[in-house]
Amino acid sequence: GEDSVGSGVLLRSEPLEGTKDFRTYAITAWHVIRDLQTAPEDLSFTVPVTIYGEDHHASPESATVIKYDPGVDIAILRLHTKRQIDCGAKLAPRSRLEHVRIFDRIYAVGCPLGNEPIPTFGEIADTHHVVDGSSYWMISAPTYIGNSGGGIFDAQTHELLGIFDKIYTHGTLRPTVIPHMGLVTSLTTIYDWL
Repeated sequence: GEDSVGSGVLLRSEPLEGTKDFRTYAITAWHVIRDLQTAPEDLSFTVPVTIYGEDHHASPESATVIKYDPGVDIAILRLHTKRQIDCGAKLAPRSRLEHVRIFDRIYAVGCPLGNEPIPTFGEIADTHHVVDGSSYWMISAPTYIGNSGGGIFDAQTHELLGIFDKIYTHGTLRPTVIPHMGLVTSLTTIYDWL
């Protein structure tokens, strides 16, 4: 949007049976796009999306929200394009997610401050960090404003493990952003929600 930046994770394009067209979904954090919504429960608003290719080519697209949950802070988008998009995250199965442990190596990929996607390396720092009654994973990979909605990937398999949700802050009057203490909504939570 014009007043905010955020990230999202493309899923692999799916062929539409009986056509040459494809359907592509993306996952992001709900708070990245919520201000585009004009009325509660209205899903008809358009979300501007920029897809970055490996060649650094930026392709402007648009999408529609098909499902969201402010409590989980997740939204699923369907891109309006019918073309196949060559990149797309491979989702980690539940069996892999059950074995995520502290010190597992990960990459956080997002668009901090609206830049092109930047991967940062880190580790799972906690697998049960509770904030306001919700449980998150904490990661040590440096993240910043704009990483919200981006992916957290297994450093070895490159499977998507979770969606970056928020940066840890300290203090209330003048909060200090702690970029190596990011909070992640795990795919387990997203699978349960879906």
